[in-house]
Amino acid sequence: MRALKIAGAATAAVIVVLALLLIIGIPSGFLSSEIQARVERETGYRLTISGATKIGLWPKLNVTLTDVTLENPKDPETSNRLTVGRVQADMTLASVWSGHPQITELVIARPVLYHPLLRERTRVPNPSARPTTSPSERDSNALAIDRVTVTDGTLVTFNLRDRVENRITGINADATIADRKIKITGNARASEHPLKFEVKATAPHPPVERQNMPVELALDAPGVLQAPLSAKAEVRLNGSVVMINGVTGTLGDDAFNGWASVDIESKPLVKVDLDFQRLGVATSKAPASSGSTGAQPWSNATIDLNGMNYVDAQVRISAAELNLGDTRFAPVAIDVALAGGVLRCGFPNLGAYGGQVSGQLIVDASRGEPIYALTSDLVGVRALPLLQSAADFDKLDGKLQAKIGVRSNGNSQRAIMSNLGGTVFANFQDGTIRGLNVARMIRSLTSGPLSGWQETREEATDLSQLSASFRVERGQATTNDLNL
Repeated sequence: MRALKIAGAATAAVIVVLALLLIIGIPSGFLSSEIQARVERETGYRLTISGATKIGLWPKLNVTLTDVTLENPKDPETSNRLTVGRVQADMTLASVWSGHPQITELVIARPVLYHPLLRERTRVPNPSARPTTSPSERDSNALAIDRVTVTDGTLVTFNLRDRVENRITGINADATIADRKIKITGNARASEHPLKFEVKATAPHPPVERQNMPVELALDAPGVLQAPLSAKAEVRLNGSVVMINGVTGTLGDDAFNGWASVDIESKPLVKVDLDFQRLGVATSKAPASSGSTGAQPWSNATIDLNGMNYVDAQVRISAAELNLGDTRFAPVAIDVALAGGVLRCGFPNLGAYGGQVSGQLIVDASRGEPIYALTSDLVGVRALPLLQSAADFDKLDGKLQAKIGVRSNGNSQRAIMSNLGGTVFANFQDGTIRGLNVARMIRSLTSGPLSGWQETREEATDLSQLSASFRVERGQATTNDLNL
């Protein structure tokens, strides 16, 4: 929020100074130095104009600045910094003569915003209070802009100590402002994923802070979101906190409602509470290993969790139904806390196939290789649909009771599974072993030797109880107490 205010103040200062100097006819060389002085005086940021400053009269009155940099002079390497290849402001001559410039179009070409990623939250001192102004004075001093166009922009987030740098490139946006109605459309690319967005809002009368602003958002991000997102909300600015109330929307066909807030001072703190009628999350199953090809069932692709260190979050997700791939849970309540690079995900009471699942997942990405820990209890869950949907295993049915306590570490699926260790206890009751008739196999031994395992889809063996405890070491599970 502070960066946006500074950028807005800098833009306003540039336009006002340009308008005044156009009227009195000051040469463009002096124009640059006057703009720089005013921006630094009003924002505390240093404005550097390395290129030319041009004043044009055709096809309309315009002022162009090239190679512009806006940065904090006290800490230029690790604070917000903006560089712009070219800024052009088109304005009406009548508005310049009136002393209240009307910018018909502001074109910002090749902007690059550098934003530092912080591991710790720090408190920024409150800025000194400015003299209050009446609403009429604010309206008369407000800078009017009809349209803003951004071409080929880039957002760079970085942490020098961790040697982390992420980029959103190819940002192209078009914003129109008419009668306080704002519409922004654009597209960009995050890594290899394309993004397309549209934002509609109605700005309140100044001051904007602590007033509700109706906002509509449409976001299509294949590879980041599994389906297009559309939402409506009432947005309110309260200092460094953006409050998002009355959220309603859809993620694909899944409707949701709730609220959110973001404290954007220093390291962001995100709070979210959303309730879904139905939530589907696509997952990919590991391919089965093949003896002929030697294919590995788990991927070696790197799982990058460094981003967990640069945001804190408190999230609650509830849903009448949650589908993780083919696995169904209903109802669902999940609480997630992320702080200092450590994520704690608690699921105290998930409904699953006639039973209950509870537990906690911890992911620690605060240092080097991520560490994972999972504890979970399953009570009264029907085994067949759970095992079939989660692991494509359909040989056991019955009521399942299980206790899981495992840990691992690694930067890929294969590393995580190879380092897996812990204990698992499973107890199946009042079910069947599908595809196998153990009693018939034993009777067949009286008449002759068996020919193979004799597995058929039509056969089944009733079981009253099947239990075992497993010790898992380096991804291998062993048991010494299988009871049937």
